[in-house]
Amino acid sequence: MAEKIDISLLLDNMVDRISSHCDAHTLKNPLMVGIQRGGV
Repeated sequence: MAEKIDISLLLDNMVDRISSHCDAHTLKNPLMVGIQRGGV
């Protein structure tokens, strides 16, 4: 559980730095889905 939380926070920070616009949403969704599938 802790690892998933850390990954989520890291992704949030990375996406935020890369672009704080709508692009962040398009990048965030597939990334989160991929992590959830990989984690589970």
